[in-house]
Amino acid sequence: MRFFSRFLFLLVVSLSPLYGQKNEKNPWAFPKVSAPIQITSEGKEHFFASYYGINSWSKNQRYVTVLQTDIKDRLPEETDVAVLGMVDLTNHKFIPLTTTRAWNFQEGCMAHWLGTSPDSLIIFNDFRKGKFVSIIFNVHTKNEVKVIDRPISAVAPNGKEAVGLNYARLRKTRVDYGYAGNGQDAQTTVPFPDNDGIFRIDLQTGESKLLLSIKGIQDQVPELKTDAIEYFAHILYSRNGSKLSWLARGFPQRNTTVFTINRDGTGLQRSFPDNWEGSHYDWLNDNELMVTANYEGKQYAHVLYTIGKKDYK
Repeated sequence: MRFFSRFLFLLVVSLSPLYGQKNEKNPWAFPKVSAPIQITSEGKEHFFASYYGINSWSKNQRYVTVLQTDIKDRLPEETDVAVLGMVDLTNHKFIPLTTTRAWNFQEGCMAHWLGTSPDSLIIFNDFRKGKFVSIIFNVHTKNEVKVIDRPISAVAPNGKEAVGLNYARLRKTRVDYGYAGNGQDAQTTVPFPDNDGIFRIDLQTGESKLLLSIKGIQDQVPELKTDAIEYFAHILYSRNGSKLSWLARGFPQRNTTVFTINRDGTGLQRSFPDNWEGSHYDWLNDNELMVTANYEGKQYAHVLYTIGKKDYK
């Protein structure tokens, strides 16, 4: 089992405006990056409260969501409480907000700033009364606005809807990405469950429904070996929120199939070939992904992929 040691402070880099002329050889100008800046110094472990592809900064760029814990060199268990707070970047002060028991070192508690009120409201995951849930929270009043009966994994840009995955199944398949506590039914004896997968969540009403089951992609992924199971991970909305992308993987055999789908559940498509072993990625717009992959023998190549086309770059 792999453990992750952490720094005693959080480092960030600041980005200046894009530079460089766009042309055929340089279609994407890259931002200049400053030297690292230390933003916490509390003598405890600090790390971002979310994951790659998720903006940890408030819209006004003043606050950044951070988790604080005394734990290091082991995975958190269901009784381990982390402090969810934010750092005020005007003075680098850590402001404790609340606590959570649904967190890990890879993805934090999946905290997002909500587009409906991007400088005041966040949503994050917690473990309460034996269930994984998500909490809408006002960072200035320090009051809970709403408890939603399902954890979230990605939030639409408008802040009105989200999608969620099964963190109990992730705890069994990618132990450092899941949550302890069996807050969902992991169904570890079912290779392709038809009642689990991507759940679309209305953040205004709290209602959720299954958008796509794991069973629904069975005929599009590599065949599993005996006693193996399939799981979903790393889901993201596109820039304008019209599409979703995620990774479908097998456990314990490791294979990766990248899928995209329209936010209403239509238009399911495989992305690039399975043998690319796609990993960290992000949307450039609503039609293009930039993905880290094993491309043309380069293990960590960054590949531009257009949805529905075969023009890899």
